Amino acid sequence: ARASLAIVDPTEVAMIGSATPKFVTVCVAPHGIAVEAPPGTRAFLACYGEDAIGIVDVANPDGPVERIPVAPGVSGFGAPAYGPYAVVFSHDGKTLAVSDTESHDVRLFDPTTKTFDTTKTLSTLGGPEFTSWSDDDATLYVPAQQPDMIYAYTLATGDTKSVTFDKATCQNPHVVTQLEGRLYLVCEGDHTNPGTFVVLDEELNVVSSAPIGRYPDSFALLPEGFQ
Repeated sequence: ARASLAIVDPTEVAMIGSATPKFVTVCVAPHGIAVEAPPGTRAFLACYGEDAIGIVDVANPDGPVERIPVAPGVSGFGAPAYGPYAVVFSHDGKTLAVSDTESHDVRLFDPTTKTFDTTKTLSTLGGPEFTSWSDDDATLYVPAQQPDMIYAYTLATGDTKSVTFDKATCQNPHVVTQLEGRLYLVCEGDHTNPGTFVVLDEELNVVSSAPIGRYPDSFALLPEGFQ
């Protein structure tokens, strides 16, 4: 039942005759993935169907895969009680925000000790999606679905601020990115209503919102000077 992670050498990708990727069996229903900054070589996966964080050393793909339960006593393996869906590194690389869509919470994972900080868990009304950290890693921004909301969670104090969206502005918020005092949020909509791209300030006030087509999933920032 465990799926595979494909490790691809980009220098070996060609129009025809690309090298076969290295496939590593990881866990049940992996979804989000985060790779630690160089010189690290580990990839961390949100193992939705196994209630675990999977850890793969991509420099040694034949080595053992670690699976760290998101909570004590989980059974997982096809019947998730927590359902880790997304993992996002803080800027300093010291913390992973783990979004659990079944238990409606975000947990903080230390990649060095491979443990969760049980004193800092953000509970959400809906299922949390892909988060974003403030520039100083002091605040975590969390989009959540059903109800459609975004949270600003201050880690030092535990204070939480949130905003609920109407369907026209943002239906099914999926991924948020914080950049230079603004939050950029992709909202999926559904298979009938178009998704939207929403810009908010750091106080969670909507600056602008625009439709962007059916079921958008993410976005990427182009490098400076791109033409």
